[in-house]
Amino acid sequence: MKKTSFKEWLEKIAEKEGLKIKVRFTKDDYTARVRKDGTMEIPECLFDKIFTSEERKAIGAHEIAHLKYRHYEREEKWRDKKFLLLFFVLSLTLLPLAIGLTLLGFDGTLSTVVIIGALFAVVIQFSRQVLPQYFHLKRSHELEADKYAAETVGPAPQISYFEKSDRLVEEWRKKGLRWRLTIWYRKKTHPSKSERIERLKLRETIKKFKETEA
Repeated sequence: MKKTSFKEWLEKIAEKEGLKIKVRFTKDDYTARVRKDGTMEIPECLFDKIFTSEERKAIGAHEIAHLKYRHYEREEKWRDKKFLLLFFVLSLTLLPLAIGLTLLGFDGTLSTVVIIGALFAVVIQFSRQVLPQYFHLKRSHELEADKYAAETVGPAPQISYFEKSDRLVEEWRKKGLRWRLTIWYRKKTHPSKSERIERLKLRETIKKFKETEA
C-alpha cells in the first residue's frame, strides 16, 4: 500500500467515526501519533519493506482510536484537576509556614530556604503519588486503542508489528540522549509489549473460535 492509498484508507476510517484528520508523513519519529486537532503524523520508516500494509493499517487505526475516545482531552482534564489540587496543597502548606516564620522572627534568607525546602518536599511527595496514577491512565488508553485496532483490522497485524518494532526502537535509541529519554517515557506510559501481545493473542483466539462456531 502506497502512502496515498494509506492516507485515503485512514481518512475513510476517520470519516466513518465522524472524525476529521489531517495526515502528515514525517521522518522526525519512529512511531505514529495523533494530535488533539486531528493531525496524524505517520513515520516514513513504517513504509520500510519489513512492515506490511495490514500492519500500517493497525497502527493507523490505533491512532484514530485516540481521537475517537478523546484520550487527550481526558488526560488534559485529569492533569488540570491534579494541578489544581497541587495548588491548594501548596497554598495550605506554604502560606501558614511563611506566616509562622515571620511571627517567630526568622530572617528573610532563612525563611526563604525553609520555604523552598518545603516547596520541594511537597512537590516531590505529590509527584510520587500522582505520576503512577497518570502512567496507569495512559496505559489504559493504549489498551483501549489496541482493542479498537484489533476490531478494525484484526489482532494479527498488531502482533506482528510489535514483534518487529524492537529494531526501530534500538535504531532511534542510538540517536542520543533526547531519544533515550523519549523511549524511557514511552515505556512508562505504554503497557509492555509482552502484555499487549498476550491480550491481542487472546482476542485472536476468541475471533478464530467464533469463526469456527459460525
